[in-house]
Amino acid sequence: MQNRGQSDGRQTDSAISLIRCISMLMIVTCHFFQYYGNELAYWFNGGVYIFFAISGFLYGSKAIDDPIKFLSRKFKSVLIPYYTFLVPAIALYFFFARSSFSVGSVVKALVCSGTIDGLGHLWFVAYILFCYFITPYLYWFVKKCEGYSFLRFTCISIALLIAIQVIGYMFDSFFRADRITCYIIGYLFSVYSKRYGKKVTVGICVLFAVSGVAVNIVRIYIKYLSGMQLSGVFAKMFIFAEPYAHLLLFSAMFMVLYLIASKVKYNVLLKLSDRYSYEVYLVHQLFILSPFSLMAITPFKYLNWVLVVVAIALLAIILKFVTEKTIKPKKVK
Repeated sequence: MQNRGQSDGRQTDSAISLIRCISMLMIVTCHFFQYYGNELAYWFNGGVYIFFAISGFLYGSKAIDDPIKFLSRKFKSVLIPYYTFLVPAIALYFFFARSSFSVGSVVKALVCSGTIDGLGHLWFVAYILFCYFITPYLYWFVKKCEGYSFLRFTCISIALLIAIQVIGYMFDSFFRADRITCYIIGYLFSVYSKRYGKKVTVGICVLFAVSGVAVNIVRIYIKYLSGMQLSGVFAKMFIFAEPYAHLLLFSAMFMVLYLIASKVKYNVLLKLSDRYSYEVYLVHQLFILSPFSLMAITPFKYLNWVLVVVAIALLAIILKFVTEKTIKPKKVK
């Protein structure tokens, strides 16, 4: 969604662009499934994890010499489109969907600490801002470890990831550690691929892929096939572990796609995805799950789908246009 910057060459750009496009389609599809109450929604939502991994990966290969400038630029790129969409959406709710409007939810949405009914996907904004906030610290951490052996750097990286889980457990009412962890994994994967070469990168990819598949086989068996009724401490353990199964699976998906898509040619579809993915993310749920959903606007399901896609595309283009005019106002001669 965000992070349209380039990484280390055209091949990598194309791979990242392809992964971004796939992730965007997964997210939109996820909310289509959610509208119909289909369980597949909770598998396709892994696209957001992939977005976090993409974001971390891109900044893992970049120097941050001026943290204030970096944060100012990134916060603007996230918040200007966000508020450009959110403020008119609030007005729309106030005038035409008052039953879904509450002052509390609006205030929380404005300060990025909550969402409005029907626009729950906007939780992503607060998380990506937090990820950007910690990025200069990640860069400092990696610089401090420059010259370390593979084993030493790996031990320190694992310690960092464990510390994030402990902090997340302590402040679980504020943020979920698995989402932040996915960003950090993407960041570290970029660092490993640059420092230690292709063999190590492939090894990490295989490790995540095997772990992700194995853990999710167990997850699927327990949740869908075994007929087990979890309760008490076992239910709590499963609820705690399930997001990490998601994390492993979709981190692995990102890594595998990155390795196998390196020779994909950059094309018009990928260019459009790079340009509009964040705007599509911001606006899409308005037409699917909000009070202004178009999913049942006619008696014809497939026609409704087409109308939803067209509405998302048009509003994303408008949002992009307005945002660019805001960020880069026309110079007066």
